[in-house]
Amino acid sequence: MILSKNKVKMKILLGIFIISTYVSGAEPQSFTIQTEHRQINVTVGETAIFSVKPSAAAKNGIWEFKGKNIGLWIGSSVCLSNEHKLRAEIFLPNRSLLLKSVTFSDSGEYKVTMFPEVGDPASETLTLHVLDSLIQTENTRINVTVGETALFTVKPLAAVKNGNWAFNGKNIALWFSSSVFLNYEYKSRAHILLPNGSLLLNSLTFSDGGKYTVTMVPEVGEKASATLTLQVLDQSNPRDNLNDGAIAGIAIALLLCLGFAIGISAWLIKRKSEA
Repeated sequence: MILSKNKVKMKILLGIFIISTYVSGAEPQSFTIQTEHRQINVTVGETAIFSVKPSAAAKNGIWEFKGKNIGLWIGSSVCLSNEHKLRAEIFLPNRSLLLKSVTFSDSGEYKVTMFPEVGDPASETLTLHVLDSLIQTENTRINVTVGETALFTVKPLAAVKNGNWAFNGKNIALWFSSSVFLNYEYKSRAHILLPNGSLLLNSLTFSDGGKYTVTMVPEVGEKASATLTLQVLDQSNPRDNLNDGAIAGIAIALLLCLGFAIGISAWLIKRKSEA
């Protein structure tokens, strides 16, 4: 009898739990906008994508840049401002924004506001950084003596998810996140220095001279490339190890010495003739 009463009590509690869960589940959830990346880095002239996703159907909304209208939509009808008509697109149904041919003046905060079928509207802000170049290089021309080590120093201006180095069009190495894969030919000589992706090349030979191209794919935005040129110098020829400025300096010094010698000779000849 006691067991039977416990079973009844358990059923009553279970029923209350189910009813309370159903009631709470019936309440409308708050409407939100999900963003893939709040910070977007794109090289000047490329295309920026502001990826957003509403948590529920949005009947209308608007994209703004620094408080100025870019485009709005009502249902499936999209209306873009005259200023952005040729460069902007709003993708339905998520309402993501695409902006082509970005310039430095496009840098700043972009705000999207959406109005759901049920519930209060929501807004989200994304920031666009327009970069002069995704990849910075310390030196585009590198001179190293044969047998020594060359360092191709590069620095991405945004987070990079993968990249690769190539020599005269032939792959040297590629990397994905923190995983590096080297071409068999370079396995014992090359190193990729993460996170920047700089290249270190040991035991140089004359055949290593040429153009080295690094290509990087950022987390957001278009891929970018930079080319560096390596000149491998002969250590037996000192002149090859001198740059143009050093050679010019030596030439000027020799001319000064020659002029001084000529001046001394003329003075001695004059003294001798006077005597």
